[in-house]
Amino acid sequence: MISPQLDTGYLLTWIIAGGIAGIMAIVAIVSGIMWLPRRGDYSAWGFVALCTAVACVVAGGIGIAGTFPPFSMQYHRYVPYTGTVKQVNSRFIGDGQSTSQFYPVQFTNGDIRRCDDSRCTALKPGDVVTLLCERTFQFNATEGWSCNWGKLGANR
Repeated sequence: MISPQLDTGYLLTWIIAGGIAGIMAIVAIVSGIMWLPRRGDYSAWGFVALCTAVACVVAGGIGIAGTFPPFSMQYHRYVPYTGTVKQVNSRFIGDGQSTSQFYPVQFTNGDIRRCDDSRCTALKPGDVVTLLCERTFQFNATEGWSCNWGKLGANR
């Protein structure tokens, strides 16, 4: 059975940002414990305050950003979508320097999902397929779904 899963890029962002916040907090603590009392110069407390403030801002920003589009969790997890294929097309999109191809898959219930996997070309009308779909944010437009291959057949 295919189940919902988090987008790898989102997980890596959390790990990297959390690591940066943790390192900055450790630098602030070590500086405060080891370096400043030995020097006797308390004007360097600004460095400790800055490291602590940046660590708090980074950690808080990560938590706050998770609640706003396009950063909310609906845009960072793959959701299985199972349906019977009505038709599959092919689209090319160019940016002036290169092109990319994707396959809009229309299902019998009228839903259309963008498939970014070339295995979708093998789909025929009547096939039952499970795609792993992630919501895509579109500024000032209707949001859609971008999918990867899940498996041929129902999600059981």
